[in-house]
Amino acid sequence: MNAPPAVLPAEQGATPPPAGRRFDHVRALFVQTPASLIGYLIGWSLMVAMYWPLAPRGPMLAWSGVLAALLLVRLAHYLRFRRNPDADDATLHEWRRSWKLLVLAQASTWAVAVWLFWDLGTPYHRTALMLAIFSLGLASVQLLATQQRLYIAFVGLLMVPAIVRIATDTRQPWHWQLAGILVLQFVALLVMGRVQRSALDQVIRLKAHSEKLALQLHHEMGVSESAARHDLRQPLHAMGLFAEALRQRAHDPEVASLVNSINESVDALEGLFGELLDITRIDTGGVDVNPAPVRMRELFARLRLHFEPTAFEKGLALSFHGERHVAFADPVPLERILRNLVSNAIRYTDDGGVLVSCRPRGDKLLMQVWDSGIGISEASLPRIFDEFYQVQSQRPLAAHQR
Repeated sequence: MNAPPAVLPAEQGATPPPAGRRFDHVRALFVQTPASLIGYLIGWSLMVAMYWPLAPRGPMLAWSGVLAALLLVRLAHYLRFRRNPDADDATLHEWRRSWKLLVLAQASTWAVAVWLFWDLGTPYHRTALMLAIFSLGLASVQLLATQQRLYIAFVGLLMVPAIVRIATDTRQPWHWQLAGILVLQFVALLVMGRVQRSALDQVIRLKAHSEKLALQLHHEMGVSESAARHDLRQPLHAMGLFAEALRQRAHDPEVASLVNSINESVDALEGLFGELLDITRIDTGGVDVNPAPVRMRELFARLRLHFEPTAFEKGLALSFHGERHVAFADPVPLERILRNLVSNAIRYTDDGGVLVSCRPRGDKLLMQVWDSGIGISEASLPRIFDEFYQVQSQRPLAAHQR
């Protein structure tokens, strides 16, 4: 069994609590910023490549400079988010406001490009310009559809000036048809945004419903588990009380020995019921892992106190190695696993001894239980972790690791 080394994350500071789910979509916007900036950069490069030989230097440099400045400011916004990803809701609200202004400014910049470059070049250039504008609108569906008003404003600023510019270009014989194509594209973008938003809203509702059901199930499982533990252990507890009362009244050593055996059987049954309930929790995913510093010296002391008498009765040597280490793990399942392994090792070992060790392996701790017992046959190895499966070993084997 592996566990992290003694340098524990719990000693380096607590993890800050997550911010409200209400602004999770704002974080998603910032996370997608690099992909958005790359798209704008590609579009800008294509525009410069197409129109640099055709456009006047002044307007081209001015348009390129404005777009480059907007890209740099958006990049700065993204880097600010990366430095503080767990910002509170008020800070995220301010960042979202400036982010919206930058997005709308970029849409306006691309709309200006249509007015600057539409008259230049061949029909190929005009077709490429129309495709570039529509592609930018199409790329914004996934990014902005969750914010309906912002999405409509972005697509409107991007498409409407282009439609007006093409419709008023009377020198082009097909200007009305081209404007009509852009109008259809504009409507298609609005419909796609609405569909995307509906789909995302449905996903959010399903997620919230699933979380609600999970919480309800967790609560009901806790109630059922408490009731099961009480109902199963109550008769055992009563049996233990009766046995203790009998032991206090009995003066015959043989009777006292029998009563002690009864008490031990009751303790074993209680442990078995606890293990069965734990298996049920594992199967249903109801086990919560709560890691904490675990000192091997204290853990080994409890194991020694519990198992050393049994090992002594069988003439076995029970030894421990690595008591100086401190692991970072959930102490409850860790101790339960070790107890099961040590118990099995003692039960199936008739000569020699049992060693429980904790050794460093790289940046982790490796915990092992060694014994010189009958071992596990190779044919049974694939099934040793099956629930309620017991290995049937008939002949002695060499010392092995469990």
